[in-house]
Order: sequence, then C-alpha cells, then structure tokens
Amino acid sequence: MPSRRAARSSPRGRAPRSPRRTALALFLVLLAAYAATIGLDAVGESAYSGSEPHHLLAAHSLVEDGDLDVLDDYRAGAAEAFSSERPEPRGVLRGERLVEPYAAGLPLLVAPVYALGGAVGVELLVAAFAALGGALAYLLALRVVPDPWALGTSVAVALAPPAIAYGTAVYPEPVCAAMLVGAALLVILAAGGILLMRRMADSRNSDYAGRRTV
Repeated sequence: MPSRRAARSSPRGRAPRSPRRTALALFLVLLAAYAATIGLDAVGESAYSGSEPHHLLAAHSLVEDGDLDVLDDYRAGAAEAFSSERPEPRGVLRGERLVEPYAAGLPLLVAPVYALGGAVGVELLVAAFAALGGALAYLLALRVVPDPWALGTSVAVALAPPAIAYGTAVYPEPVCAAMLVGAALLVILAAGGILLMRRMADSRNSDYAGRRTV
C-alpha cells in the first residue's frame, strides 16, 4: 500500500495550482523582463522617442507648475532631458499657452511617480501596468481554455519581442490594455455572479413552491 508521502509526491497527489498564484508569479516575471529594458536607447542615443518626450514633459509641467502648459518648460530646456535631440513643440500656441495635442490621462496618472522617481519611475510604472495586463490576460484566458494552454499562450504573447520592446515605453497603450483586460474580466465575473444569484433565487422559489404544494 503506497504511503501518504508517496501519494503526495506523485503528480496525481498534487494539489491543483491556484490561478491567482500563477497570475502573481506571471506578473513578477513579466515585470522583471520589462524592467530589464530600462536604460536601453530607443533611437540613437535617446532613451525616448516618438511622443514619449512630450508625455514626460507634460508630467514634468504638472509636477513643477501644476498645469499642462509646456511653453515655459520648452523655454527652460526641460524637454532636452528626455531626448538627445531637442523635441519640437507640437500643437497650436494660444497666447502664452502651449498645450500639446495629447490626452492628459497619462501625464495625470504618472505625475506622482514622476515627482518621486523621475522618468525612470514612470518607466517602472508603465512596466507594472504592462505586466498587470499580461497577468489579467492569463486569468481571462482561463475562462476559455484550461492550463497549460492559457498560461502558455499568455507567456508567448507577453514575452514576444514587440511586447518586450514596448514594455517600458511611455505611451498610454500599456495602461489602456491593462484596464480593458481588467474590465473584461470584471464583466465576466459579474455575469457569473448574477447567474449564480439567479440560480439560487430559482432554487429558493422551487423549494417554496414545493412546500406550499405539500
């Protein structure tokens, strides 16, 4: 007769893996992978490219001036800290105000982190959102297919070269992606909760009807 220790050590005797623990482990792995790209140059000798300097400059303006008017920040040369080539102002100058044509959501979100850790802190925050999106995508995939397919697909997508390359890019897409996946997961969980409540209500109604019949 096999011992309890042997039963525990066998694959059949192992307790099922907790999806939450797996999601947490995946989050930490993705965060480490994305954070490892901090400090790499995006274009030439510049750590930031595209609209990244403009998002960071808006966050800088929020921290230093409390507004999104970046005209004085351009004049002070603050934009040069985010690019080896001085970024050109974008948008329309209205009097003495220059508000660039970018959504204010990302600068508002990262401004507190920028005040504490500068641009590197913002990159870490973006990496955390990207890793959170990957972990939530795994939990969402479990609603469609079981492991190892859900985990394998999530890892393959989240650790693909484009995901690694943009894991710390100061763009709103990683934040929006994590929010969309989280919202989808919440909708599914809420729908499951509503369905469970309806089943419980139907069961209570059936019991009540049966008692009245008796």
